[in-house]
Amino acid sequence: IGQCHNSLTFLSIGNVSHFPAHPLPNLRELKVISWMFDINSALEQCCNSLVKLDIREVRGYPATELSAYQLPKLTYLDLGMDCDPLVRNQLLAKCNKTLNKLIFYNTNDEQLLFTELPQLRHLVGNFNTFVGCQFLKKHAGQLVSLEICDWIQTGKTLIDFPQLNFFWYNGCHPGGNTKQDAKFKTPVLKDLLITGSGLKTSLTNLVQGYEATLEFIAVALPSRFVESCFSQDLPKVEYVLLPKDTSPAVIKKIRAKLPDTAEILTAKSAVQQALRDRAKRQSLYYTQEIADCLIYCMYGGNDTF
Repeated sequence: IGQCHNSLTFLSIGNVSHFPAHPLPNLRELKVISWMFDINSALEQCCNSLVKLDIREVRGYPATELSAYQLPKLTYLDLGMDCDPLVRNQLLAKCNKTLNKLIFYNTNDEQLLFTELPQLRHLVGNFNTFVGCQFLKKHAGQLVSLEICDWIQTGKTLIDFPQLNFFWYNGCHPGGNTKQDAKFKTPVLKDLLITGSGLKTSLTNLVQGYEATLEFIAVALPSRFVESCFSQDLPKVEYVLLPKDTSPAVIKKIRAKLPDTAEILTAKSAVQQALRDRAKRQSLYYTQEIADCLIYCMYGGNDTF
Protein backbone atom coordinates (compact mmCIF):
# COMPACT_ATOMS: atom_id res chain seq x y z
CA ILE A 1 0.00 0.00 0.00
CA GLY A 2 2.96 2.28 0.61
CA GLN A 3 3.77 2.00 -3.10
CA CYS A 4 0.36 3.29 -4.23
CA HIS A 5 -1.09 5.21 -1.30
CA ASN A 6 -1.26 8.51 -3.17
CA SER A 7 -3.29 7.05 -6.03
CA LEU A 8 -5.30 4.27 -4.36
CA THR A 9 -9.07 4.73 -4.84
CA PHE A 10 -10.52 1.46 -3.45
CA LEU A 11 -9.53 -0.63 -0.44
CA SER A 12 -11.18 -3.70 1.06
CA ILE A 13 -9.50 -4.82 4.26
CA GLY A 14 -10.09 -7.74 6.61
CA ASN A 15 -8.60 -9.14 9.80
CA VAL A 16 -5.48 -7.06 10.23
CA SER A 17 -4.18 -5.62 13.47
CA HIS A 18 -3.19 -2.23 12.03
CA PHE A 19 -4.62 -0.01 9.34
CA PRO A 20 -1.99 1.06 6.77
CA ALA A 21 0.05 3.90 8.26
CA HIS A 22 -0.07 5.97 5.10
CA PRO A 23 -2.24 8.91 4.07
CA LEU A 24 -4.76 7.88 1.41
CA PRO A 25 -5.66 11.24 -0.15
CA ASN A 26 -7.58 9.80 -3.11
CA LEU A 27 -9.34 6.85 -1.48
CA ARG A 28 -12.99 6.97 -2.51
CA GLU A 29 -14.26 3.62 -1.28
CA LEU A 30 -13.39 1.71 1.90
CA LYS A 31 -14.84 -1.67 2.80
CA VAL A 32 -13.92 -3.12 6.18
CA ILE A 33 -14.56 -6.75 7.09
CA SER A 34 -13.46 -6.55 10.71
CA TRP A 35 -12.27 -3.74 12.97
CA MET A 36 -9.14 -5.05 14.66
CA PHE A 37 -7.63 -1.58 14.59
CA ASP A 38 -8.62 1.92 15.69
CA ILE A 39 -11.43 3.29 13.56
CA ASN A 40 -10.00 6.78 13.84
CA SER A 41 -6.64 5.74 12.42
CA ALA A 42 -8.49 4.39 9.40
CA LEU A 43 -10.85 7.24 8.64
CA GLU A 44 -8.33 9.97 9.41
CA GLN A 45 -6.20 8.68 6.53
CA CYS A 46 -8.93 9.17 3.95
CA CYS A 47 -11.65 11.34 5.49
CA ASN A 48 -11.43 14.18 2.96
CA SER A 49 -11.80 11.98 -0.12
CA LEU A 50 -14.01 9.09 1.05
CA VAL A 51 -17.27 8.73 -0.88
CA LYS A 52 -18.37 5.22 0.13
CA LEU A 53 -17.90 3.46 3.48
CA ASP A 54 -19.06 -0.14 3.97
CA ILE A 55 -18.68 -1.66 7.45
CA ARG A 56 -21.66 -4.03 7.31
CA GLU A 57 -19.56 -7.11 8.01
CA VAL A 58 -18.08 -5.64 11.17
CA ARG A 59 -19.29 -7.39 14.30
CA GLY A 60 -19.33 -5.80 17.71
CA TYR A 61 -17.14 -2.74 17.21
CA PRO A 62 -17.15 -1.06 20.67
CA ALA A 63 -18.60 2.32 21.49
CA THR A 64 -15.94 4.98 21.19
CA GLU A 65 -15.57 8.72 20.77
CA LEU A 66 -14.41 9.65 17.29
CA SER A 67 -11.96 12.43 16.51
CA ALA A 68 -13.00 15.79 15.13
CA TYR A 69 -12.47 14.99 11.43
CA GLN A 70 -15.37 15.33 9.00
CA LEU A 71 -16.43 13.20 6.03
CA PRO A 72 -17.34 16.01 3.63
CA LYS A 73 -17.74 13.85 0.51
CA LEU A 74 -19.35 10.72 1.93
CA THR A 75 -22.55 9.83 0.07
CA TYR A 76 -22.88 6.08 0.85
CA LEU A 77 -22.77 4.51 4.31
CA ASP A 78 -23.49 0.84 5.06
CA LEU A 79 -23.51 0.22 8.81
CA GLY A 80 -24.91 -3.30 8.76
CA MET A 81 -26.43 -4.90 11.86
CA ASP A 82 -24.00 -4.35 14.69
CA CYS A 83 -22.58 -0.84 14.51
CA ASP A 84 -22.76 0.68 18.00
CA PRO A 85 -25.29 3.56 18.15
CA LEU A 86 -22.64 5.93 19.55
CA VAL A 87 -20.34 5.29 16.58
CA ARG A 88 -23.23 5.39 14.11
CA ASN A 89 -24.53 8.73 15.36
CA GLN A 90 -21.08 10.30 15.18
CA LEU A 91 -20.55 9.01 11.64
CA LEU A 92 -23.92 10.36 10.55
CA ALA A 93 -23.06 13.75 12.05
CA LYS A 94 -19.84 13.82 10.02
CA CYS A 95 -21.62 13.32 6.68
CA ASN A 96 -25.13 14.61 7.36
CA LYS A 97 -24.97 17.25 4.62
CA THR A 98 -23.88 14.87 1.84
CA LEU A 99 -25.21 11.38 2.65
CA ASN A 100 -27.31 10.02 -0.21
CA LYS A 101 -27.70 6.33 0.73
CA LEU A 102 -27.86 4.81 4.21
CA ILE A 103 -28.07 1.13 5.19
CA PHE A 104 -28.60 0.18 8.82
CA TYR A 105 -30.76 -2.16 10.89
CA ASN A 106 -30.48 -1.15 14.55
CA THR A 107 -32.98 1.71 14.94
CA ASN A 108 -33.77 1.48 18.64
CA ASP A 109 -31.95 4.65 19.67
CA GLU A 110 -33.67 7.96 20.44
CA GLN A 111 -30.80 10.03 19.02
CA LEU A 112 -32.13 9.12 15.58
CA LEU A 113 -35.14 11.34 16.30
CA PHE A 114 -32.79 14.34 16.05
CA THR A 115 -30.85 13.19 12.98
CA GLU A 116 -31.34 15.29 9.86
CA LEU A 117 -30.10 13.98 6.50
CA PRO A 118 -31.35 16.46 3.88
CA GLN A 119 -29.63 14.74 0.91
CA LEU A 120 -30.82 11.22 1.76
CA ARG A 121 -32.55 9.61 -1.23
CA HIS A 122 -31.99 5.85 -0.70
CA LEU A 123 -32.71 4.07 2.58
CA VAL A 124 -32.32 0.41 3.58
CA GLY A 125 -33.14 -1.04 6.98
CA ASN A 126 -35.47 -2.49 9.55
CA PHE A 127 -37.89 0.05 11.00
CA ASN A 128 -39.93 -2.09 13.39
CA THR A 129 -39.39 0.25 16.36
CA PHE A 130 -41.09 3.53 17.22
CA VAL A 131 -37.85 5.46 16.73
CA GLY A 132 -37.17 3.71 13.42
CA CYS A 133 -40.64 4.53 12.13
CA GLN A 134 -40.24 8.20 13.11
CA PHE A 135 -36.87 8.34 11.34
CA LEU A 136 -38.47 6.82 8.25
CA LYS A 137 -41.42 9.20 8.41
CA LYS A 138 -39.14 12.24 8.80
CA HIS A 139 -37.26 11.43 5.57
CA ALA A 140 -40.13 9.88 3.58
CA GLY A 141 -40.76 12.99 1.50
CA GLN A 142 -37.28 12.95 -0.03
CA LEU A 143 -36.73 9.21 -0.66
CA VAL A 144 -36.68 7.77 -4.18
CA SER A 145 -35.87 4.19 -3.12
CA LEU A 146 -36.63 2.17 0.00
CA GLU A 147 -35.72 -1.37 1.06
CA ILE A 148 -37.34 -2.70 4.23
CA CYS A 149 -36.43 -5.92 5.98
CA ASP A 150 -39.47 -6.99 8.01
CA TRP A 151 -42.49 -4.74 8.37
CA ILE A 152 -42.99 -1.84 10.76
CA GLN A 153 -45.63 -2.10 13.48
CA THR A 154 -46.34 1.35 14.83
CA GLY A 155 -50.08 1.80 14.81
CA LYS A 156 -52.36 2.92 12.01
CA THR A 157 -49.93 5.41 10.52
CA LEU A 158 -50.09 6.59 6.90
CA ILE A 159 -46.66 7.55 5.60
CA ASP A 160 -46.56 9.51 2.35
CA PHE A 161 -43.68 8.85 -0.07
CA PRO A 162 -44.33 11.38 -2.86
CA GLN A 163 -41.08 10.65 -4.75
CA LEU A 164 -40.63 6.92 -4.13
CA ASN A 165 -39.86 5.06 -7.39
CA PHE A 166 -38.46 1.80 -6.01
CA PHE A 167 -39.65 -0.31 -3.05
CA TRP A 168 -38.23 -3.67 -2.02
CA TYR A 169 -40.22 -5.28 0.78
CA ASN A 170 -37.71 -7.94 1.84
CA GLY A 171 -38.49 -10.56 4.47
CA CYS A 172 -42.23 -10.03 4.78
CA HIS A 173 -43.98 -12.71 6.83
CA PRO A 174 -47.61 -13.38 7.82
CA GLY A 175 -47.01 -12.70 11.52
CA GLY A 176 -45.61 -9.26 10.77
CA ASN A 177 -48.62 -7.94 8.89
CA THR A 178 -51.15 -7.09 11.58
CA LYS A 179 -53.96 -4.58 11.38
CA GLN A 180 -51.72 -2.16 13.26
CA ASP A 181 -49.11 -1.93 10.54
CA ALA A 182 -48.27 1.40 8.99
CA LYS A 183 -49.57 2.05 5.49
CA PHE A 184 -47.45 3.55 2.74
CA LYS A 185 -48.76 5.96 0.12
CA THR A 186 -46.63 5.68 -3.03
CA PRO A 187 -48.20 7.70 -5.87
CA VAL A 188 -45.25 7.48 -8.31
CA LEU A 189 -43.94 3.96 -7.58
CA LYS A 190 -42.54 2.14 -10.63
CA ASP A 191 -40.75 -0.92 -9.21
CA LEU A 192 -42.09 -3.18 -6.47
CA LEU A 193 -40.17 -6.25 -5.26
CA ILE A 194 -41.57 -8.56 -2.58
CA THR A 195 -39.61 -11.38 -0.95
CA GLY A 196 -40.34 -13.43 2.13
CA SER A 197 -42.58 -16.13 3.57
CA GLY A 198 -45.98 -14.56 2.96
CA LEU A 199 -48.58 -11.85 3.44
CA LYS A 200 -51.38 -11.97 5.97
CA THR A 201 -53.45 -9.41 4.10
CA SER A 202 -53.59 -8.07 0.57
CA LEU A 203 -50.67 -5.95 -0.52
CA THR A 204 -52.90 -2.95 -1.24
CA ASN A 205 -53.84 -2.81 2.44
CA LEU A 206 -50.17 -2.09 3.18
CA VAL A 207 -48.93 -0.13 0.17
CA GLN A 208 -51.36 2.20 -1.54
CA GLY A 209 -51.56 4.47 -4.56
CA TYR A 210 -49.13 2.76 -6.94
CA GLU A 211 -51.70 1.27 -9.29
CA ALA A 212 -51.50 4.00 -11.93
CA THR A 213 -47.69 4.12 -12.17
CA LEU A 214 -46.30 0.64 -11.42
CA GLU A 215 -44.26 -0.82 -14.30
CA PHE A 216 -42.37 -3.75 -12.81
CA ILE A 217 -43.34 -6.18 -10.04
CA ALA A 218 -41.44 -9.22 -8.79
CA VAL A 219 -43.07 -11.48 -6.22
CA ALA A 220 -40.86 -14.09 -4.54
CA LEU A 221 -43.35 -15.53 -2.05
CA PRO A 222 -44.70 -19.05 -1.53
CA SER A 223 -47.23 -19.60 -4.29
CA ARG A 224 -50.27 -19.51 -2.00
CA PHE A 225 -49.56 -15.84 -1.21
CA VAL A 226 -48.93 -14.63 -4.75
CA GLU A 227 -52.52 -13.79 -5.67
CA SER A 228 -52.88 -11.39 -2.71
CA CYS A 229 -50.38 -9.07 -4.39
CA PHE A 230 -52.72 -8.46 -7.33
CA SER A 231 -56.02 -7.29 -5.91
CA GLN A 232 -56.33 -4.23 -8.19
CA ASP A 233 -55.90 -3.43 -11.86
CA LEU A 234 -52.35 -2.43 -12.85
CA PRO A 235 -52.70 -0.68 -16.23
CA LYS A 236 -49.05 0.39 -16.63
CA VAL A 237 -47.31 -2.84 -15.67
CA GLU A 238 -44.84 -4.16 -18.25
CA TYR A 239 -43.36 -7.17 -16.44
CA VAL A 240 -44.52 -9.50 -13.67
CA LEU A 241 -42.01 -11.97 -12.25
CA LEU A 242 -43.52 -14.90 -10.35
CA PRO A 243 -42.30 -18.10 -8.65
CA LYS A 244 -41.97 -21.08 -10.96
CA ASP A 245 -44.69 -23.06 -9.13
CA THR A 246 -47.39 -20.40 -9.54
CA SER A 247 -50.48 -22.24 -10.74
CA PRO A 248 -52.07 -21.56 -14.16
CA ALA A 249 -55.31 -20.58 -12.40
CA VAL A 250 -53.55 -17.86 -10.39
CA ILE A 251 -51.65 -16.64 -13.44
CA LYS A 252 -54.97 -16.34 -15.30
CA LYS A 253 -56.42 -14.19 -12.48
CA ILE A 254 -53.32 -11.99 -12.47
CA ARG A 255 -53.43 -11.65 -16.24
CA ALA A 256 -56.92 -10.16 -15.95
CA LYS A 257 -55.47 -7.28 -13.88
CA LEU A 258 -52.79 -6.39 -16.44
CA PRO A 259 -52.66 -4.73 -19.85
CA ASP A 260 -52.47 -7.01 -22.88
CA THR A 261 -48.84 -6.05 -23.50
CA ALA A 262 -47.63 -7.10 -20.03
CA GLU A 263 -45.39 -10.16 -19.77
CA ILE A 264 -45.75 -12.69 -16.93
CA LEU A 265 -42.52 -14.62 -16.43
CA THR A 266 -41.87 -17.70 -14.29
CA ALA A 267 -38.98 -19.47 -16.05
CA LYS A 268 -35.61 -18.81 -14.43
CA SER A 269 -33.78 -17.73 -17.59
CA ALA A 270 -36.58 -15.33 -18.53
CA VAL A 271 -36.69 -13.86 -15.04
CA GLN A 272 -32.92 -13.35 -15.01
CA GLN A 273 -33.03 -11.61 -18.37
CA ALA A 274 -35.90 -9.37 -17.28
CA LEU A 275 -33.98 -8.39 -14.15
CA ARG A 276 -30.88 -7.58 -16.21
CA ASP A 277 -32.93 -5.44 -18.59
CA ARG A 278 -34.69 -3.64 -15.76
CA ALA A 279 -31.42 -3.05 -13.92
CA LYS A 280 -30.04 -1.27 -16.99
CA ARG A 281 -33.14 0.86 -17.27
CA GLN A 282 -33.34 1.64 -13.55
CA SER A 283 -29.63 1.52 -12.72
CA LEU A 284 -30.04 4.04 -9.91
CA TYR A 285 -31.85 1.43 -7.81
CA TYR A 286 -30.83 -2.08 -8.85
CA THR A 287 -27.73 -3.88 -7.63
CA GLN A 288 -26.40 -7.35 -8.29
CA GLU A 289 -27.28 -8.19 -4.70
CA ILE A 290 -30.95 -7.44 -5.32
CA ALA A 291 -31.04 -9.58 -8.45
CA ASP A 292 -29.24 -12.42 -6.67
CA CYS A 293 -31.69 -12.28 -3.76
CA LEU A 294 -34.74 -12.42 -6.00
CA ILE A 295 -33.37 -15.36 -7.98
CA TYR A 296 -32.47 -17.16 -4.76
CA CYS A 297 -35.94 -16.62 -3.30
CA MET A 298 -37.70 -17.77 -6.45
CA TYR A 299 -35.52 -20.75 -7.32
CA GLY A 300 -33.32 -21.54 -4.32
CA GLY A 301 -35.86 -23.78 -2.64
CA ASN A 302 -36.36 -21.75 0.54
CA ASP A 303 -39.37 -19.71 1.63
CA THR A 304 -37.28 -16.94 3.15
CA PHE A 305 -34.00 -15.22 2.39
